[in-house]
Amino acid sequence: MIGDQSVTVMGNRFLLDSPNKVVVKCSRRMADDEIGYATKRFLMMAQRGAVLVSPRISPGEKAVMDMIQEAGFPFIQLLENGFSPMWKPGGEMFNACANGQVLLVAPWPYHSDRNAITRDQCDRLNDLAALICSM
Repeated sequence: MIGDQSVTVMGNRFLLDSPNKVVVKCSRRMADDEIGYATKRFLMMAQRGAVLVSPRISPGEKAVMDMIQEAGFPFIQLLENGFSPMWKPGGEMFNACANGQVLLVAPWPYHSDRNAITRDQCDRLNDLAALICSM
C-alpha cells in the first residue's frame, strides 16, 4: 500500500525508504532546450543522492529518466499497466532491476488492452509520484 492505493511492485522496494525522493514532472510542451536544462538539473539532484520518481510519460520525463537510468542512478517508475503473470522487464530495464537500481510501481492490475493512456490516468500517476515523494 502507498497511502490508500494498493500497488504491485517489482524491483528494489527499499528505494521507497529513501529520505530524498524527487518527482520528475515535465510539460509535454517543453522545448528541446528546456528539456536539456531539466535533464541537467535532475541529474545534479541524482548525483546528490536523490531518487527520482516519474511515470515517464512526456518527452521531457522520458529524456530525464533515460539519462538517469543510463547513468546508473536509482529511480522509481510508475506504470499504467500492471504485471502479467510471469512478466519480467526486458533489455536495460531488466539489468536495472537486477542491479537494484529501479522500483517499478503499478497502481492498477494488468490488462491486455492496447489503449492509449488517458489524461486522468496521467494525473493519477503524477499524484501517486507526489505521494511517494512525500513519504
